[in-house]
Amino acid sequence: MTCPGFRSDGDGFGATAAQLSRVRALYDTWSPTFVACAGTTHQTVLLPVGPTPTATNLELAKRAGVAAGEHWLDAGCGAGGPAGDIASAHNGLLVDAVTLSPVQQGLASAELARRGLADRVAVHCADYHDLPFADAAFDGAWLFESACYSPDPARLLAELRRVVRRGGRVYVKDLFRKPRVASAAAQRDLLLLQELWALPTPATLAQWQKLARTAGFAVVRAAPLEGATAYWYTGTMFELGPAGLRRNAFGEHFAVNMPAVPVVWAELLLQAA
Repeated sequence: MTCPGFRSDGDGFGATAAQLSRVRALYDTWSPTFVACAGTTHQTVLLPVGPTPTATNLELAKRAGVAAGEHWLDAGCGAGGPAGDIASAHNGLLVDAVTLSPVQQGLASAELARRGLADRVAVHCADYHDLPFADAAFDGAWLFESACYSPDPARLLAELRRVVRRGGRVYVKDLFRKPRVASAAAQRDLLLLQELWALPTPATLAQWQKLARTAGFAVVRAAPLEGATAYWYTGTMFELGPAGLRRNAFGEHFAVNMPAVPVVWAELLLQAA
């Protein structure tokens, strides 16, 4: 599968295009490994609602206000696990899912076809700063650990406001930078996280709220994800071999100890004004 190039129109978007090319390369390279080791939901933290990613996906959909018969955008769909779980649980729900990675597009399309959802969930290779959808096309949009990849949140939020109808919702579950970086170790670990996962410098939750209001959203909820843990995610990096527990291909590259990373996991619920 192929994916359209990133738009660069002379207004500073060239830097964004370069950043998103890094993200595409990361997920084109590693997505088959992620699926083999962790399945089709690739999220760092799960909520305290059950031991599986499916339980967290359904809880996130509840918090977003997803309802049967609506039309939602999955902006950063990964390998299709969340869209599959949510569509399966909501009769008549239609989802348009986008990813930067043609490899992810193929994996997600196969997963949704396997689950019998290809008629209700379409997977597109597209940049969420420049979506191929009409104005007010959606009742809402969710972004599960994908908004953090945007080097231009203002542009992302403006595009989400364009495609979400008045009164519709946008739900973000992600990491946000703490307002103050307390130490040199924290700064070092943040830079390591950015390099490992092709991330731009994360914005703070307060910065996201300010940008959302400017884009035409009301902030309904903005709060840390209480009780969220990375236990499941960490466990997917290991396998049991003849000599006992060892890191798998995922863990060999991505299992690093960064205790001082100055980020907080939080949720942001917006309503289009």
